[in-house]
Parts: sequence; structure tokens; C-alpha cells
Amino acid sequence: MNPIRRIREQYGRLRKEDDKYRYEAAYDDEGREVIELQLSSLRDAFSRFSPTCARRINPEVKDYLNSQNRQLGPLVINVRNADIADREGMRNAFRKTVYDEFHYDCAHITKRMRFNLIKSWSLIVFGILIIVFSVIAALLLDIFTPENNVIFRTVDIFAWVIMWEAFDGLLFTRHTLRMEYLRAARLRLAEFTFTE
Repeated sequence: MNPIRRIREQYGRLRKEDDKYRYEAAYDDEGREVIELQLSSLRDAFSRFSPTCARRINPEVKDYLNSQNRQLGPLVINVRNADIADREGMRNAFRKTVYDEFHYDCAHITKRMRFNLIKSWSLIVFGILIIVFSVIAALLLDIFTPENNVIFRTVDIFAWVIMWEAFDGLLFTRHTLRMEYLRAARLRLAEFTFTE
């Protein structure tokens, strides 16, 4: 059998298998996405290393919520744990802990977005200045010996590399950070239901 044909057939089979495991969200009656969070014990909800006055969410719970948070829109987190479902204080503590955790994440992402914006615009200005000075120097010196021509071309390439980095930050990195922010904000604003 032709090896390329065999690879294509294997690829087709793998694609069909992927369709079975594709993420399907569960929705409630109001059209909000529901994430089911099963906690076997109350200790699973909070980090073991956080003090009781300023609790932190368990990193495994946070990773699970982040992995299930793939879409945008209203979100409901259904926490299944008898200890939390029976006690109002624990429910409020868990809500506040999740809110505080993702509020901190939103603030951190906002700082990264601000730094990215300042860095990108600074690089654009720096790249433009290099190009302008290169053109002015080439016009004023009016010496186009092969040595000077190589230097000016190298400076031009350096300026365009700097400007590409700036545009990459403005177009691609900023979009990625914005999506991270929206997902963290979605978890921060999620509604909670508690069942046994």
C-alpha cells in the first residue's frame, strides 16, 4: 500500500475519533452554560496553604475551571459537595474565594495588557525614529559606497524587525490577552448552585 495513502486513512480515522470527544457544553433552562464541579471533600475546595482569613482556591480546582471555561457568555458553576451545600457560610466563602481568585487574575492580565500596549507603541516610535534618522543620514552624507550602503540596509532591517515586534504585540498578543481576560472575568462573574 502507498505510504501516503495509509497516512491519509489513519488521519481520517483519527479525525472521526476526535468528533466523539469534542467538547459539548451543558446548558440550563435559561441558556447559560453549566460547569459541573464535583468536590469529594471540603478540603478539595481550598488550598491547604492558605490561611483561613484569606483563603485561596485549590490550584487543581482552578485548573479544572479554566479548562472547562472555553466559551463566552453567562456561566453557572454547579458545585457538588454535601458539606458546602448544607452550610450557608461555606457557600459564601467558596463564592468569595472564587471571585477573589479570578478578580486577581483579571487585574494581573490588565497590567500585562497595559505593559504590552506601552511596549508596542514605544517600539513603533523607536522603529520610526531609526528609519527617519537612517534616511536623513543617507541623504545628508550622500555617500553610497558599498560599505555605507550595507550599514544603512542593516539599520533598515533592524528598524523593521523592531516594528514587526511592535505590531505583533498590538495585533496578536493583545488579542490573546484580551481573550484571557474575558475568560477570567466570566469565571469571576459566574453564578453558583450547590447540590449534594
